[in-house]
Amino acid sequence: MAQDLPAPARPAELPSNAQRSTNSSWVRSVFWSRTSRSGLTASHDVLGLPEPAALDASAPLISDRSLRARKASILPNSHKARSMRLRYLLLGLGFAATAFIALPNSFRAASLSQAESEPSLEFGPAFAIEERNDVLIVKPRVSYDPLGGFLVADARERQIRRYNADGTLDRVIARRGDGPGEFRHPVGVLRLKNRKIVGVDMRGRLSIFDERGEKLTETQQVPLVPIYSAAVLDDSTLVFAGRVELGEDSRMVHVWDLKRQRIVRSFGEIVPPSPEFESAYTFTGSASVAVRDSSVALLFGLGDSIRVFRRSGREVASIPIPWQKHRPLKTPMPTNGDDAAIDQWLSTFSVAASFFWRPDGSFVVQYLDVNGVEETWSIVGFLPTGSKLFEFHDQPRLLTVAPGKQSLLFVDRNSELQNSWALASIQ
Repeated sequence: MAQDLPAPARPAELPSNAQRSTNSSWVRSVFWSRTSRSGLTASHDVLGLPEPAALDASAPLISDRSLRARKASILPNSHKARSMRLRYLLLGLGFAATAFIALPNSFRAASLSQAESEPSLEFGPAFAIEERNDVLIVKPRVSYDPLGGFLVADARERQIRRYNADGTLDRVIARRGDGPGEFRHPVGVLRLKNRKIVGVDMRGRLSIFDERGEKLTETQQVPLVPIYSAAVLDDSTLVFAGRVELGEDSRMVHVWDLKRQRIVRSFGEIVPPSPEFESAYTFTGSASVAVRDSSVALLFGLGDSIRVFRRSGREVASIPIPWQKHRPLKTPMPTNGDDAAIDQWLSTFSVAASFFWRPDGSFVVQYLDVNGVEETWSIVGFLPTGSKLFEFHDQPRLLTVAPGKQSLLFVDRNSELQNSWALASIQ
């Protein structure tokens, strides 16, 4: 059974989930679009969208009317706007940081035993994630805090936060802005082994805070744009999935020395696509990384395997993902700019969004399919040998995996918003 966590009362001044459901179509969006191999252009600029004052996190949201206005100011109800929203969604994949967990010696036998029967997902009670007028759960990237609770980077609200295990808000660590300790496009938040907290911005800026997240202690600039995801390798080293700024380097994995403040090693080259697929790879080619001991794993959004490397950069394994309903990219991206053609093209393939290494040693990969404005999330679990353990389709979005247990943390399947979560176990 999934863990039963208490659900804190929601603040009275916030509208209900039913009222806010009108806003659920745009809350999935992210802000950055990679438009060339040489860097990034803001999606608002590329797509001609305004960045209205209504997005200011300090603006109170006290009525259904204000929420509808906030939605309308961002994405008007048109075919073009629906296409933009889908592009935002695909461009935002792969940002979640993932972590490898040490393998118990008996993991293989236990997992194989589980695979003998037809598995199922058993969801526990949902619990609310506390919100306030200036703190909304919109586009969360979630990881378990080793000290307890959750660390959250919200790409849409441009904040990083810490929550207690029951979903109550402990602290807003950083808010939107361009100053020290502020964020425009947070893609992850990590807890270092020295207990400090690191917030990662897609544009390459690292903000390092003290243990409580009360004080900014250091800022570093990484020459990667964009950074897709990040993981802790050791006390003074981080690993990023990202692209080298202003260059043609196709290596996707980069080891960053926090003490020397420089990239000490890059590897994980992505094989260049044929010319007719280059636009598609630029448009949807995000990635995720994970680490365990001295190994690093990479998942490319349009790939079909998890690649494992030693810390030196030597590739030691390529594990095929045994998904059944995943659809590979087979058609080049339309070049005429027609929104209907782009919508149709987006519905022809799946994108690997994130991956996790569960405590029993198996992998979980989450992938996404879109059809019009509809999203379908699927997860597949498998052994390092590539043997499939389970595959579940049309599920809520998987946020992260629980440390030290077999639970998965999802968005509540009965909620249209991201502010209610539920643990599930595989039976």
